[in-house]
Amino acid sequence: MQHNKYDIIIFGSGVVGLTAAASLMSHKLKIALVDKESKANIRDQNDQRAFALAHGSKIYLNKKKLWQVYDHNTCPIKEIHVMDGYDTDYLEFNQKDIGSPLGLMLSASLIRQKLYQHLNEHGDNIDFYHDFTCSDIKYKQNSVDLTTKELKLSAKLLIAADGRNSKIRNDLALKTHFHDYQQTALAATISHQNHHKNIAVERFLANGPFAMLPLQNGYKTSIVWTETKNEAAKILALPHSEIENILAEKTENYLSAPKLEHKLQSFPLNLVYAPQNNFHRTILIGDAAHGMHPLAGQGFNVALRDIKVIDEILLSDKINLNQDFGRAELIKKFYQERKFDILSLVSSTHGINFIFSNNNIILKKTRKIGLKLADRIPALKFMMLRKAAGL
Repeated sequence: MQHNKYDIIIFGSGVVGLTAAASLMSHKLKIALVDKESKANIRDQNDQRAFALAHGSKIYLNKKKLWQVYDHNTCPIKEIHVMDGYDTDYLEFNQKDIGSPLGLMLSASLIRQKLYQHLNEHGDNIDFYHDFTCSDIKYKQNSVDLTTKELKLSAKLLIAADGRNSKIRNDLALKTHFHDYQQTALAATISHQNHHKNIAVERFLANGPFAMLPLQNGYKTSIVWTETKNEAAKILALPHSEIENILAEKTENYLSAPKLEHKLQSFPLNLVYAPQNNFHRTILIGDAAHGMHPLAGQGFNVALRDIKVIDEILLSDKINLNQDFGRAELIKKFYQERKFDILSLVSSTHGINFIFSNNNIILKKTRKIGLKLADRIPALKFMMLRKAAGL
């Protein structure tokens, strides 16, 4: 059996795993990037999701000289409107309040392709393993070993970036907080006749939030449409023309004559949070560690902050090939530094979804008052903006 040794193994080649590899390769460590997916799937352009990249994330990517990889077909968000249902009163955030765009919209499939291309062209210290079916994982004193029928990979540190249904997290049998929201997110790109004016909109409706996220050419928008599981199943069974009629109602006052670019994609919504910090030679990042409700659009930014802390720990530890950077001391340091940020976002998104996704009369009055107060208190709005921008 072939046995290949590495400094770091990154398990998962989604946007988070690829970004981790691109960021950490500057340390000149030998990195293996493994995934059960084929190379063809990585190049697949059918993912209709889009990422909202915060200003703080852009600063980090610039520092790592990676912004040129992301700066393709981005769309700056100039305003954000948050409203309860179809209320004409809304909480407004404006880029003028912080002197920079409130976020940058990126296509998930396009960024994945660009990252993959970048790593192939510049990642001399990175090896890809596609179609990787891991039959066994052993956590040894000085290494983590991943085995297939023909191959064994070993590393001092394993980074799990394999999403909400993380094999690594499940194999470790870690204590995990799980909550099924009984909701489904429907994602699509729509075209429309009017310019979106770089405005992002979040409508909080009884079955879940409906988000409109502007894309680059001005006449396309990414939508994230949350419904109950039963209602989502009914919508997915409808012909395009009927879905577009519903979209016309949900996007009223903002987008005219919306048309689906592709069929709706669906994703079950749940909360997955693994709070432990004693993983042996293993760090969980992104949704593998903290898959939260997408209503705040912060999932990818939180994952980037995970990567940033790993990067800083490796740098401060003055890494060289003789040091053990998978040791318990550094693993613990990572989780201590990330704990508050992650816990606060997990708690807030969970709470916001509960408060807004219902028709309770008391809660409806409470959230209307809350949105009005937030809109009229500049200091509160500024604090919320800076948090969302990752500053």
